[in-house]
Amino acid sequence: MRVDRRQLRPHTADPSVRNRALQLADSWRETGLAVDLVEYMVSATDPGGYVLTGRSQSSVISCRCQVWLYRRWPWGGRSIWTVVVSVRAAHPAADVRGPPPPPARQAGFAAAWEHDAAWEIVQGWIDGTAPLSPTLADALLTLQ
Repeated sequence: MRVDRRQLRPHTADPSVRNRALQLADSWRETGLAVDLVEYMVSATDPGGYVLTGRSQSSVISCRCQVWLYRRWPWGGRSIWTVVVSVRAAHPAADVRGPPPPPARQAGFAAAWEHDAAWEIVQGWIDGTAPLSPTLADALLTLQ
């Protein structure tokens, strides 16, 4: 099934996803990362979801997880989960006199019909066993 970005509408995250996001944050903390979790409410233009950020002494990973409603007329809709991953070098907060940190670079996108499936793609990339898609359009092409 071909999914086009224009068919996606902002959607509200299921309340159970909050618990799964907290579990993800805890598992990242167990690896020694400092972790922040920020939730976002759905609006007319942005979907619901959250950002999970992990910081080590050398780097920062930021993952924005969003839920979309894929509209297929006349059959209604179905949720699609996307995760946008970006990374950057860590910047020691104590050294404010030094040069600013380099900007984050986008590492890629993951898309799946289920929340956990999208995170499995991201975890594969973190583990070095699978790539992320370079664009949202490419990630949507992987949906079956």
